[in-house]
Order: sequence, then structure tokens, then C-alpha cells
Amino acid sequence: MSIFKSFYKNKNKIALRSKLSGSLSYKQIINESNIIKKSIPKKSLILLICENKVAPIICYISAIRNDSVVIFVDIKTKINDIKKLISSYHPTHLCVPTRLNKYFAKYNSLLNIYDYKILKTNYKNGLKNKNLSILLPTSGSMGSPKFVRISKENLRENTKSIIEYLKIKSNETAITTMPFSYSYMLSIINTHLEVGASIVVTDSSIMQKQFWLEYEENNVTSLSGVPYIYDIFLKLGLDSIFIKSLKVLTQAGGKIETNTSKKIIKFCKKYKIKFITMYGLTEASPRISYLKWRYAKNKIGSIGKSIPRTTMWIESEDGKKIIRPGKIGELIFKGKNVSLGYANGINDLNKIDENKGVLKTGDLAYFDKDNFFYIQGRKNRIAKIFGNRINLDEIEIKMKQKNFDIACKDSSRKINVFYEKKLLKNEILFNLSKITGQNKIGFELINIKKIPRTKVGKIDYTRLENY
Repeated sequence: MSIFKSFYKNKNKIALRSKLSGSLSYKQIINESNIIKKSIPKKSLILLICENKVAPIICYISAIRNDSVVIFVDIKTKINDIKKLISSYHPTHLCVPTRLNKYFAKYNSLLNIYDYKILKTNYKNGLKNKNLSILLPTSGSMGSPKFVRISKENLRENTKSIIEYLKIKSNETAITTMPFSYSYMLSIINTHLEVGASIVVTDSSIMQKQFWLEYEENNVTSLSGVPYIYDIFLKLGLDSIFIKSLKVLTQAGGKIETNTSKKIIKFCKKYKIKFITMYGLTEASPRISYLKWRYAKNKIGSIGKSIPRTTMWIESEDGKKIIRPGKIGELIFKGKNVSLGYANGINDLNKIDENKGVLKTGDLAYFDKDNFFYIQGRKNRIAKIFGNRINLDEIEIKMKQKNFDIACKDSSRKINVFYEKKLLKNEILFNLSKITGQNKIGFELINIKKIPRTKVGKIDYTRLENY
């Protein structure tokens, strides 16, 4: 059984709110879903171009309720890359913004939903994996054909766990702070819809006045974001984002700075708001762990403990379980929310469950004497200079604490350090050498106009290859 099967019991409650559609009840969503159902048969393969609008969310809900499989493609993906994905995956249907319809004019138009169109391709349905539910991108809007295969069970289990540990109720209201195609935002949508809560759907960014008007008008109860978003909250002024309805802040998508955490915790205590730090990967559908609010101050920097009905542990390089607190190794996670594996095209969609419920995260971590876990960096973000292993993530974090925004990449003999033009090269080199204890000649500094970032504010290391 998948999610979104309980809409009828919440039929009179508001599911989605937006400037375009107004308030849509769960009953109205069911009706829209049934209309789409007439155009898209069960178990279809649907490529959905995602943006923060009601139409694509309704298309997604309909697909899940109708036992179809959804390929998530971010709106910022280049048209030629989307066409390549269509060629690689052979979707039977497309859900596209009406304004982009001209690029897909060769396909048969079946239905209009607000500012979206549903199109029929000429591909035949070759899906045989009855448990497959969605395909989430591994590289945002880069157009890579690599997707994470997530099953109905993965979605159901992770949704259930998140609802349980965040204690999400039907009287709550979330707002879209991140792209719909990002696994963190998708999990927020899934959990709130599953309990009969509301979601304010806005395509305004948190830097725009319109976002905050919709946030206040709709009495939003929770705000969520990655570290980059919390940096913006701080710049805007935490007091300025407070409204009486706000109950909880959640954070995931990377390690948040200690000083930032302290400011947020102080703000939350002042206004009696909970701040929940979480950790996850798309490959885990996506949540893995969370830190309870009562430990926020004493365990700053921790990702907490594993979510309900799952376990995690640390392994050494030789695959042995680490039992001593403080020793760093790879974080391993076990749970029913672990994805089936990856796909690079239509032929991979019928593959078996390759992970079998166990995920090697690729993250280096340790646990303390109280069994709280801490991420130290990525396993593949380790460089070696002068025979010494250097954690590139740790360099970036420590440099940022000194107000230097840099991006590091391993170039086998040296560490390439990208920095923006306004920074001084000699100061960067001095601090790099001091932090790492390595000679300055181990670093190659590269001056660029702006450090490229993904749609959720993380450093885009793939694009750094162009420099």
C-alpha cells in the first residue's frame, strides 16, 4: 500500500493553498485526481517537470494514488537535457508547464490542469516492477540520467517515521521553501498531506516580499530549510520571521554552522519554538536521523539518532563495526526506507532491490558516549597532500568560520581552492596552512567571479570542473 490513501477522511480540510488556485480541499484534490486518472492509465510512467505550483503537485498526488511511477525533473533543467531524459526513460506521459508546451509539441495533448498540460508520448509501457513509485534526481537540475529508485514501501515507511518523530498534526501548515523536486521538500509535502495538514504552495523565494506575505497570511506553523536558507534567515533577522502561528523549524541538507545553530536555538527558546536538526540522503527516501529539540543546545552539530524502526552504525575501512565512541568511520544505515538502487535509463526500472535495506552513506561520522552521531565529511571528499589525508569539507567549514567562502576539490597532487574575487589570496593561503598544518604549496588557488551553487544553496562541485 502506498501513501495518500486516506484523503477521504480529511476531505473537508484544506490541502493546498496558492495565489493561483486559492484554497483546495482534499475532496477537490480527489476530484482533480479522478479527472487525471481518465487520461493516464494505472501503472503509467510519467515524467513530471517540477516547480512550486499546485498543478505539478496535483499531478504527483494523482500518479501516486493511481499506482503510476513519477520521474521528477526540476524546472531549471535545460530543455535539451529533458529531451534526452525522455529518450532514455521512455515515459508514457509528460506533465509540463503550458509555457513550455512548444518544446514538446510533437506529443498529443490530453488535458489542461491550471497552468500545466498532460501529454501522451508514443512510448509503450514496459514497467514490470510493481513496487517502484518514484525516481528522484541525484544531481538537481544538471540533467544527469542517474536517478534514485524509490519504492512504495520506501515512501510509506519514511513518511510514517517523519510524522511520528515530528508529531505532525492535521491542524498544521507548511510552506514551500525549497524546490518540489528536492527530496527534503518532497518529504515535507508527503508528510503533511498524509495527515490531512495544509501546504502553502508558492514559487516566490524567501528573498522576496511576496513569500513572507503568503507565509503570514496563511498562518504557517513550520519553516524548513538547508543551511543556506538559514543563513538567509539570519541576514533577514530571525525576529522578523517570527509569527504567532510558528511552532517548529526543521533543518537538513548539510551541516549547519555552530554559531548559526546557537543563534537559532536562542531565537527558538525566546519564542517557544522547536528546532529540529535532521540528516538524510535521497537514497534513504530521504530521512535517516533527527536530533530532538531537548538536546539541541547540548548536542550542537549532532545529527542525533536514527529515525523510528531503523538503525545506524559506523564501519571502519575494512568493514568492521566500530564500537568505540569518537572513532571516525563510514556511516551505515539500515531501514525499510532505503531505496532500491539507481537507474540510468528505462532498462534499469525493472531491476531488483539492490540495496536490500542497507545503505552505505559515503559519509564519515562518529558517535559520542551517549550514542549521538556526528558527520565529519564525505568519504570521497578526502584529499591526500604530502602523505596526509585532508578532509575537504572540514576545510570549507573552518574557513567559513573565519569568514572565507571557498570551495575545495582534490586534484591528486594539490588541493584546488576556489575563491571569489573580493577575497585576498595571501590571507586565504595563510589560513589554509594554519588550519591544516600543511605547507602553502599544497594548495592551488583559483580566483572565480562566484562560487557555483545548486538550487538549494550547496556548492556545485560538478560546475567547478569548468574552471
